[in-house]
Amino acid sequence: MSFREEELNDRILELDSLLQSTKYSKQKLVLQKSIVSFLSDLNPQKSLNDALPSDIRKFLVYKDDSGKTQIHKAQCKNRGVKGKFQCGCPLRLSAGSVDSLIGQLRAIFRDHGRGTDWNDMLGLGNPAASSIIKKYLSA
Repeated sequence: MSFREEELNDRILELDSLLQSTKYSKQKLVLQKSIVSFLSDLNPQKSLNDALPSDIRKFLVYKDDSGKTQIHKAQCKNRGVKGKFQCGCPLRLSAGSVDSLIGQLRAIFRDHGRGTDWNDMLGLGNPAASSIIKKYLSA
């Protein structure tokens, strides 16, 4: 069997390019830059290597302010009514957006070598897969 290594390398580059050009992979790359920046701004500074579930929860709260879904307070007259109103109730991420965000964060940490699960006893693994992040999504 004969092959040209240059042709193999060209095909591998082509395949890698296709993988990186999907909408999901572009979103994930933007999110990765955002989480890395957020973690580096914490005191003390963190990275993808040492981030904890509490850091991920802080990041999710930070991202929540960029949402487009108005969440009305219990006493608001617009509670249960779709649409945006000038009632002063905050705009937040929808539950579906938060779920997607958590899924992308899990993939980022998995790809970074942090695995797919979080071990509460050891404090190791994928912090986006921890129980407090699942509870955050429920809330």
